Parts: sequence; structure tokens; C-alpha cells
Amino acid sequence: MRKLLSIMCAVLFMVCASAPAASYWSGGNSGLWGDVQTWGGGGYPVAGDYVYVNVGSTITIVGTAEAALELHQASWSGNSDPVTLDISNAGSLITSGVAHIGVAGGDVGIVELDGTSIFTTNGALNVGYNGNGTLNTYGTVNANSGLYVSNPWAAGSGTLNIYDGTVNASEFAMSGTGLVNIEAGELRIYGLWYDATLTALIGADQIVAYSGAETVVLSHDGDYTVLTATPEPATMLILALGGLLIRRKK
Repeated sequence: MRKLLSIMCAVLFMVCASAPAASYWSGGNSGLWGDVQTWGGGGYPVAGDYVYVNVGSTITIVGTAEAALELHQASWSGNSDPVTLDISNAGSLITSGVAHIGVAGGDVGIVELDGTSIFTTNGALNVGYNGNGTLNTYGTVNANSGLYVSNPWAAGSGTLNIYDGTVNASEFAMSGTGLVNIEAGELRIYGLWYDATLTALIGADQIVAYSGAETVVLSHDGDYTVLTATPEPATMLILALGGLLIRRKK
């Protein structure tokens, strides 16, 4: 009996020791993800931790790569104050599991990337789960287990603004409350079977170019379906003027 109890205690200890920890953003003065003073609960997040950002504030990742098991942004905070994650200055965030932007009803989550930064999720990336989520990117986003804008199996609302750079998705789905706006960048979805779905979303003005001022272009590149935008009017004018100058020189 004692031997059995000893084995059970050892197993329980191993399970508890290996269980993922939880880190809670407490809205510290610096606003930096990498500042241990800004985290409560389990402390500074590491690769095996669940991360909950519930306080209405801005948290910034700058320069060095940071990691988490899962990211739950704006999750059950009880208010509608926006929670913003700013990834800038060659910043990088990697989650080995899912990332939810706008988890609970009424909550607002925002993720912003500049042109030097990378956001990678090895689980699903939900832009709008049961809450309101927005992803604004000029950089690189890798949704390695699927990109869901306004997750079709939840009740939230999501917006993806691709101002530049590339969003790579292993698969894609969007509900009737979602919006994808493409400007200088591109959305690359693995698979060649999305044409009918994407064409319908373009026709419904849920996938737009330059907020609806231009046309979305659907093409294929190897095994990827690619969505881009026609150049904005100012860019087209510059290209046209350039062509005229070249002709005059000739």
C-alpha cells in the first residue's frame, strides 16, 4: 500500500511539474513584454506558458523573439478597453499553440506589426473569436495551422488589414462578420481549392482592396492561392508618368 501511494505521489508530482504555467499581463509601467515587472500570475512567459492579456493597455515586443504556448488576448477582462500588442523594430512572437485576438464577447484585441517584424502561430490564429479582433500588419504573419478571421465556429468579429508584407496561412476560413483588407501586401493560402469561396467573399465585399477603392486579384503560385490588390490610383499614376517619360526619351 505504501509503495502504491509513493508511486501515485510521484506521478502526481510529475504531472504538476510538467503542467503549463499561466502568465497574466498586469499592465506595468514599461509596457514591454520582456519586462518581468509587467507580469503577474506565473511571472514572465516562456515557451511552455499560456499567456493572458486582459488589462486594457499596450504591450510591446521589440527586437528579440518571444514565445508562448498559447496567446489569449483580451480574454474575459470584463470591459471593452482595447488590448493592443505592438510587435515592432524586428520584434518576433512565436506561439507553439493557438493565438486568439479578441477572445471573449465584448473584449477588443489588436495586434500590430511593422515591416520588420514577424508573428508566427503553430496553432490556429483566430482574428476575432467571441470578441472583437483586429490584426494590422506591414510585416510577416505565419498562421501554420490555419487563419480564421471571425472564426466561423464562434461568435466574434475580426478584421485583417494587410498594409504590406505577407500573411501565410495553411488554411483559411471566415464568417459573415469578417473583413480582409489588402493593400500593398499579399495573403497566401496553401491549397488550390479556395477559388469559389474567395470569389464569393470578394463579391460580398468581405475581402477588399484599399478599403474597397481598388480590385482584389486572385492568382496561384505553385501550391498557393494568392490574393493581392491592384495598385492604388496614385501608384498607377506614377507608373503611367514613368512610362511617358521613357517614351519621350526614346
